[in-house]
Amino acid sequence: MHLFGLGNPGEKYFFTRHNSGSRFIDFFLLRLGKEKFSIHRNHHSIYYKTKINNESLTLVKPLTFMNLSGKSILAFKTKYKFSNENMLVIYDDVYLNFGTIKFRGEGGSGGHNGIQSIIDNIGKKFNRLKMGIGYEKLNHKLSLAKFVLEKFTREEEAKMNAYLEFITKIVMNYLQFGLTHSMQKYNNVNFES
Repeated sequence: MHLFGLGNPGEKYFFTRHNSGSRFIDFFLLRLGKEKFSIHRNHHSIYYKTKINNESLTLVKPLTFMNLSGKSILAFKTKYKFSNENMLVIYDDVYLNFGTIKFRGEGGSGGHNGIQSIIDNIGKKFNRLKMGIGYEKLNHKLSLAKFVLEKFTREEEAKMNAYLEFITKIVMNYLQFGLTHSMQKYNNVNFES
């Protein structure tokens, strides 16, 4: 299984909302024990390989900017030759409340440029895990484009470890039981509920 965490490269983007998927990969690495992973890099991505329950697991952070995520994923798929069914893309979703998650098996981009880039490169049938970042509930002082490149509020940031811990739990569940089970158990669940 290959987990792709979307974001933008560079330290200045690390704590932004649009970097939620990439940030999850870092958190997941620490939770599982980074020393259990071998670290690799190519010009499109940095990736970490290990085994869980005797199954191969690769965690991938594209090194392209968000809008070119599909280029990185296509290059990775071409090199390692796996099907779309053997991947999960983790990314931010502005239309879900902060702390809410949703699995999906295929579909459109919902206006997310990183997902559109992936669709353009490998098709629309691939598993996704959306992390809610809550644009809908906020006062719309910022455009959507600026909102995703802003850092989380102080209140949200204080809750991020708990949110990422929750996602770690459900990704482990997904790895064991698959998409349908995970959708039924976790779709539209908020980590605080």
